[in-house]
Amino acid sequence: MSSALESGAGGTRAASLTAAAVVAAAAVAGVLLQLSLVAALFPAGPLAAAAPLLPVVLLAAWGSARDPIETVPAAIVSAAALGTVSSERVGWFLLALLPTIVAAFTARAGLDRVPGGRPGLDAARARGPSFPAAALLGAGAAAVGAAAYVALLTIASGDVGLFPELLGSIAGTAAWSAGLAAVLAPLLRPLRRERRGLFF
Repeated sequence: MSSALESGAGGTRAASLTAAAVVAAAAVAGVLLQLSLVAALFPAGPLAAAAPLLPVVLLAAWGSARDPIETVPAAIVSAAALGTVSSERVGWFLLALLPTIVAAFTARAGLDRVPGGRPGLDAARARGPSFPAAALLGAGAAAVGAAAYVALLTIASGDVGLFPELLGSIAGTAAWSAGLAAVLAPLLRPLRRERRGLFF
């Protein structure tokens, strides 16, 4: 029996590592789209600051539909890619992306608990979030993550005095990102991590 458990746990870990690699590759594609397509659709001006943040959308949607821990490599890769094409340091981009992962963790932690405060290590957790729940969790994580991203990078640039002027743009960015994540998260739900072992 122990060999079966070890085999199941090993298979789950391998699947999780594969998923982390996939979402990291998707994150690089998201950064490239952010820098090209989104920049073209939201030209310089007031709309540019209110554009959706595709790396945040991906992290929020994936973390809400699957296991949020799988998004950590994607955040690192996204930060490195963004830092490469920006004057801002990679560390600031990574710090700006972390609230999205924390929001997804927090949302999933609430979902993975059953009434009474006990961890929901049962069929409900194994199934993952329903389609509506995945959409809501993804939208919430993306909204929080997008607002935190813009706020932290504004602090990093030293333009804290611009916050009052940026509130509308931050709200627009959060709304666009939440809307896209609400669509993407349910689509990712069929790819959710399956728990086959006794503890994994």
